[in-house]
Amino acid sequence: MLNKLQQLIEKLSTNGIKYCHWKSNSSLSQVLAGQTDVDLLIHRKDGDSFRLIMSQLKFRPAGIQGDTPFPAVEHYFALDEETGVLVHVHAYYRVITGESLSKNLHLPLEEMLLQNVREEDSIQVPAKSAELVVFTIRMMLKHTSLVELFMLARDWKAIRREIEWLLEAKPTDETLKLVADWLPSVNTRLFSKCIDALKIPAPLLRRIILGIQLRSQLSIYARHSRIQAWLSGIQKFSLMAFGRLTRSKRGMLLQSGGAVIAFVGPEATGKSTLLTEVRHWLGEHFVIDQIHAGKPKSIPLTMLPNVLL
Repeated sequence: MLNKLQQLIEKLSTNGIKYCHWKSNSSLSQVLAGQTDVDLLIHRKDGDSFRLIMSQLKFRPAGIQGDTPFPAVEHYFALDEETGVLVHVHAYYRVITGESLSKNLHLPLEEMLLQNVREEDSIQVPAKSAELVVFTIRMMLKHTSLVELFMLARDWKAIRREIEWLLEAKPTDETLKLVADWLPSVNTRLFSKCIDALKIPAPLLRRIILGIQLRSQLSIYARHSRIQAWLSGIQKFSLMAFGRLTRSKRGMLLQSGGAVIAFVGPEATGKSTLLTEVRHWLGEHFVIDQIHAGKPKSIPLTMLPNVLL
């Protein structure tokens, strides 16, 4: 585990912050190594204390360039000084989920996740029965749009590993009980069919039909109309595509503003190599502008030295 994350987990525990790492825990080792985002669900009453802890540990808030942030969701970055890894904490105060691009659902599942926790690798995670509720909804809704289906195909092997990991302890009965208690609009028989469709897996058309049926039953939790959600998804897809063109995968900007990093030196001293490495390191997350200044224009006082150089 990265030292920066160890410090964060210890602070959360010491200060009695109610939290859990609420999704993708089949890959928890990668999360704790800083290879992917840290998705923390924080109890809303602990929000101010959590933000204070993040400030004390030198986590800096950030946002996506040109994008409207999702409600009750925050991004933080900090440097793990021992490894040089940039730690990205994705903090949620509400369960905002759904299709990857629009996240159009606010599901009333915060207490369900925070009340059913266990400890794994020193961090609080939901019981598999509770995590299976969220995973099934997320994956089935990915079957309801063309863009999501392309993304699903790309990640299908990882999704298969995760569903197998979640079902190891045979939590389905407890999962269906949680659905009945916390999502009364959802038919538990339909939800059971969705779990089986991911487990087998069922043919793609069958999964698409079940995903559309589940989305319909979850519509009372929608934040926007279907048209608004579709337009929001198009906007975010465009921003994501633009980010790839500009070599920034995430398109993040620190709320405190950016910084200028200058590489100055004679020819053939490794400036271009350093620039490439730093751009790759920071460009994984942040918007980067690269400027090649070159030599300044000559004036009478510098004309001769510039000719010699």
